[in-house]
Amino acid sequence: MKKGNLFVSVEEAQEIISRTIKGATPINLKTENASGFVLAKSLKSPVYSPLFNHSAMDGYAFRFGDFVKGSHLQIEGESSAGTFYAGKLKSNQAVRIFTGAPIPQGADTVVMQEKTKVLNDKLTIIDSSLKKGSNIRLKGSQIKKGETAVNKDTLLNPGSIGFIASLGISEINVFPKPRIAVIVTGDELVSPGETLQPGQIFESNSHTLLAALSDDQFHEVTIFRVKDNFNATRKIFDKAIFGF
Repeated sequence: MKKGNLFVSVEEAQEIISRTIKGATPINLKTENASGFVLAKSLKSPVYSPLFNHSAMDGYAFRFGDFVKGSHLQIEGESSAGTFYAGKLKSNQAVRIFTGAPIPQGADTVVMQEKTKVLNDKLTIIDSSLKKGSNIRLKGSQIKKGETAVNKDTLLNPGSIGFIASLGISEINVFPKPRIAVIVTGDELVSPGETLQPGQIFESNSHTLLAALSDDQFHEVTIFRVKDNFNATRKIFDKAIFGF
């Protein structure tokens, strides 16, 4: 970069740009439309995740102390995703439970269904490695209410969008994507598909930049072409900055 009669280093040019260019004004977008945007302010979780203690697998919920005693447990009902067992488990009782279902009151452990035997609503547990609290995802074990869920300046992707949506957040504050101008200079450059004259070459840089920008989800890009002429170049810069 040339400044008057002096050349400016890349670092100096970056400093000039940072000092001169104002940051974009953040906008609100629906969560599902925000992938590829940069978060303008940190998000705090409005809820606990998980919202309640729930089962990490299909199986049976029970009181671990009953398993220690080696008792057969009476199956009293079931708890499935979207519903729950309304009663409170008593000693030597169990509830059939499915992945994601709320843990019944009184239960503190889940055994996976493959490590049980059931006969006439009587449950026998055959898992010698089972521990108290096994196979339960506790309320808030992923994130607690009020904790930072996603930090400012995070580039949002499908994974972060899904996580944000799982917290019940429907709208987020992001920086708008920039409008980008690419200025191609050179008397010798000809667009692909045109006929070359002696001394000319096909111009490829703009195509490379467009492809790279598209990969990074920048699509509002305008290409300007200019000959090797100082005044024409100044006009193109003015047009690129103010006129599109």
